[in-house]
Amino acid sequence: MQRPLSFLCVSWIALCAAGCGTTEPRPVPQPVEARSKPAPAADSAKRPWPTELAAEALLIGDVIEIEGPEGLIEHLAVRQEGQDVEYKAETTADGFLQTWNAKGGAEVRGQLDNCVLAALQRLSALERPGATSVEIRATGAVFKRRGPQGWTEARGTQWKVSYSLPRP
Repeated sequence: MQRPLSFLCVSWIALCAAGCGTTEPRPVPQPVEARSKPAPAADSAKRPWPTELAAEALLIGDVIEIEGPEGLIEHLAVRQEGQDVEYKAETTADGFLQTWNAKGGAEVRGQLDNCVLAALQRLSALERPGATSVEIRATGAVFKRRGPQGWTEARGTQWKVSYSLPRP
């Protein structure tokens, strides 16, 4: 009697599994190239951008502030290392403002094209609609180094530069 009961259970499970299928054919997977691609962001390659920022540079300051046109954030990369950096993003009357505040003796590290940035207290980036230049300001204990042709160094309590956007 034990054998027919186990045969019935196995048959019933097999019948249920066979009945769970679908009558519709499976969709054929598309090749990777044919899959929908995400919509590209506004083409930053076609936006004018200062060529001076392509040169290697280093900027260290207590506070570093960057202001520029639409597309600025596509040229800026900032490291956010766990709890050592507090990040805030907001839309203001002047534009889109991102702020990174260092906590606990840490520093905020970033890069604007080929310019390495190290802010000991705060780094901010303001993307202003209609801006015609990229402005970089550093205050506090400031160290700046530019190169590679003719490396120059400067130290002070403040530094400011403005790079005009080239005409398209």
